[in-house]
Amino acid sequence: MSKIKDTVDFIHSSDLDEFEQFCRRMWLDYCDEHGSVFGGISLSYEEYTREYSDYLMERYGTGKK
Repeated sequence: MSKIKDTVDFIHSSDLDEFEQFCRRMWLDYCDEHGSVFGGISLSYEEYTREYSDYLMERYGTGKK
């Protein structure tokens, strides 16, 4: 089973839109910090969520408490 599928199963369906918005904000922050402006190579949104899915789920869960 893929990490993306595990992430979707972890998040209750009613919170999925909110979780995706959270992930997009985190990805944009990542792009700002690691973007090509300073010679870095940014990950695509899909690559970012795949690479950092555990971290995103943890941070999202912490913010919901």
